[in-house]
Amino acid sequence: MEVLEQLRKEAEAITAEKEREATVRAVERARARDRLAPCMQAAYKYLEELTQHIKATNREILASYHIQGAGQVDGLLQGQYGVSTENPDAVEKFSFRCLCAKRGAFQVDLEDPAAATAYKNYLRDNGLKAKARDTGPRRTTFLVQNAVPVFVEFAADYERVAITLRVRTLTALGVTRHTLTPDQVDDQLLDELAKAILRMDHEFEEIVGDVLSKTGQIRLKKKIQTAMRQKEIEDSQHVPETGRAKTLSKRLKRSLFGAKDSA
Repeated sequence: MEVLEQLRKEAEAITAEKEREATVRAVERARARDRLAPCMQAAYKYLEELTQHIKATNREILASYHIQGAGQVDGLLQGQYGVSTENPDAVEKFSFRCLCAKRGAFQVDLEDPAAATAYKNYLRDNGLKAKARDTGPRRTTFLVQNAVPVFVEFAADYERVAITLRVRTLTALGVTRHTLTPDQVDDQLLDELAKAILRMDHEFEEIVGDVLSKTGQIRLKKKIQTAMRQKEIEDSQHVPETGRAKTLSKRLKRSLFGAKDSA
């Protein structure tokens, strides 16, 4: 009985510790939800309303993308807008989607099987649809549709009390991921995102950190110029050791003998 009693106490202690940890996690998650819920809900409502207004105004928006194998593809009409979430009343994750497309397709011929595999991955990663067929012993021919899907996703991260923003092919092909604080998901970010969707001049990438802002570029340029000027000053003041020794010798002669410098 003594052994059983000891095991029972150990089991109860372990169970109590697990329950305590679960309670702590639940409290922390509730706090994180309270912190993230307002900005997640606001961002969802903003993009939902933006989508409704674009559809209602039947606004014609044209996009351009540089696509491997085709170069610059212009005249892609943006449409098929949508915003979706599992629970509109308690948004934990939602996404905005649209499609930039025009009729027709372009053909890409690749002779190297490794290059063909890499191109398949490139198409898949960017959501581009294509038909591929073998047209030679080593050649693969791709017929790629002129259609680029745009995807923007906001997701609440309760562990880090942050919002994960995933953007695919919004302004260029590729996927970017960002971790934002709740305060960063504000009116300015949403307005700049809307401008990017509407193909207007915007600073969305600067805000989320994809590129250096114009102000940051100016500051960096000035910093580089200052450093270069400082280096030029230091270089101009630098005297080689042999020249320095000769200069000291001349000064010593003048002080001791009143001699004049000679060439």
